[in-house]
Amino acid sequence: MHDVLDAMPEGIKQNIARTILQHLSEAWRCWKLFAGSWVPVPIENMILRYVKSKADWWTNVAHYNRERIRRGTVDKTVCRKNLGRLTHLWLKAEQERQHNYLKDGPYVTSEEAVAIYTTTVHWLESRKFSPIPFPLLSYKHDTKLLILALERLKESYSVAVRLNRLQREELGLIKQAYDNPHEALSRIKRHLLKQRAFKEVGIELMYLYSYLIPVYEIEPLEKITDAYLDQYLWYEGDKRHLFPNWIKPANSEPPPLLVYKWCQGINNLQGIWDTSDGQCVVMLQTKFEKFFEKIDLTMLNRLLRLVLDDNIADYVTAKNNVVLSYKDMSHTNS
Repeated sequence: MHDVLDAMPEGIKQNIARTILQHLSEAWRCWKLFAGSWVPVPIENMILRYVKSKADWWTNVAHYNRERIRRGTVDKTVCRKNLGRLTHLWLKAEQERQHNYLKDGPYVTSEEAVAIYTTTVHWLESRKFSPIPFPLLSYKHDTKLLILALERLKESYSVAVRLNRLQREELGLIKQAYDNPHEALSRIKRHLLKQRAFKEVGIELMYLYSYLIPVYEIEPLEKITDAYLDQYLWYEGDKRHLFPNWIKPANSEPPPLLVYKWCQGINNLQGIWDTSDGQCVVMLQTKFEKFFEKIDLTMLNRLLRLVLDDNIADYVTAKNNVVLSYKDMSHTNS
């Protein structure tokens, strides 16, 4: 209370200190929940200073505890509480990244987007690639792909003892799909054709000491649809040789043979070993940094339509715009 009175701007009545304390408490909750409220400017400035000070302390404690956990000097209760703090910070960082994208993006100019699109078109034409079609009702591998998808979903329950409501519902739907695959496939294809709005996705972070992995909790019906689509796209993409041998995740050639062919290809280039004028051969390797985070969804949709049926491309793109939630926090991923 004394700190509030000392920080009060001139011209503000002293008897509203308790009201300000309520605003401070609310502002702190809002900082953790992405929200905000309107108050007079002098009081707002004081509240912002308070929130910034407490947020810095709260964040520093989270990272300090993470170091203690890494050294193994704390109990499980501290680990659990700190994981909640880190999840709050991760979600806030995600929302800030998306705000920055809306403010500064898109990061790809129209000229660059046209160049990327044109290059992709020429590449696919040179490989005589035919787009992956929408799975027909009479698709001959339907049942096999569905069984593979269901087997992968069942793997996570092989060691689970206690199941929550969503997990029990998912296990029931998996068994139902085993018993009546044709009905399940009809529902899956109907979702792929029509569903463009999706239910809220829960998120938790898996703590592995040196790093964190986000784990998403998806509504069971949508999860089964996504699992089937994953199997279908992998099968059709591999059959059409979407990925050449020298690009992962292609695995049609063993690595030693791939290295031999790569070296042979370099060796067969004309004048590759000519060093009469001081030339040298350099092989560069690079990786895409934050490629997925910075891609424009409209451009992504156009690129996907080159390799997938339009309905599947629209479904995949729409899946990005879901509401992520953790306890009392939620925001729309876009």
